Amino acid sequence: MRKYEVHVVNNLPERSPSLFVHCASKDQELINSTLSVHADYNWRFTMKFGATTMFFCRFWWGSKDKSFEVFNSKISYLCDWDGEIKDGICAWSVQEDGFYFANQIQPRGLRKMYGWT
Repeated sequence: MRKYEVHVVNNLPERSPSLFVHCASKDQELINSTLSVHADYNWRFTMKFGATTMFFCRFWWGSKDKSFEVFNSKISYLCDWDGEIKDGICAWSVQEDGFYFANQIQPRGLRKMYGWT
């Protein structure tokens, strides 16, 4: 069994429209709320070996709308960090031009994964 921690952080510009977020899995609603700028919504879970755990989020920001899987078996490999930490970290940064990923809570080396369109 492996433990994971998923973070969704609102890194949109100050004084921009509110970011509305809905995250869930097949079995569980996690958040259906507005995230203020720099807010970090996060959750932890344990994935059993061979499991098909998946979480998705849908984001609304002004006229923009995007949804995608923030955790699945493929993303889980990106969340591991050199075996130096106990839990896998999946950190998503929501920015003006899209969605960035890192495997650290204080992300360095963010990688753009999706645009808003």
